[in-house]
Amino acid sequence: MLKEKEKNKQQIILFAAPEESVAQYADLLEEAKLSPQSADISALALYRYFFHSNKVEADENIMLVEIDH
Repeated sequence: MLKEKEKNKQQIILFAAPEESVAQYADLLEEAKLSPQSADISALALYRYFFHSNKVEADENIMLVEIDH
C-alpha cells in the first residue's frame, strides 16, 4: 500500500491478489529461511528501486509498463 499525505487528505493505492498465491510465495520464502515483510507488484517494486537508488526524483513523472505474456 502506498500512501501520500496532502493537507488532511490521503491518497491510497491498494493492490489485491488471491490469498492462495500470496501464501505459496510466503511459504517458499520461509522454506528458504527468509522472512517476507511485504509484497509488491512488479511495476511498483521497480519504481521503488529507481527512487531509492536516486535514478528518479520525487517530483519527476515517469511511466513503467509491464507486459506479461
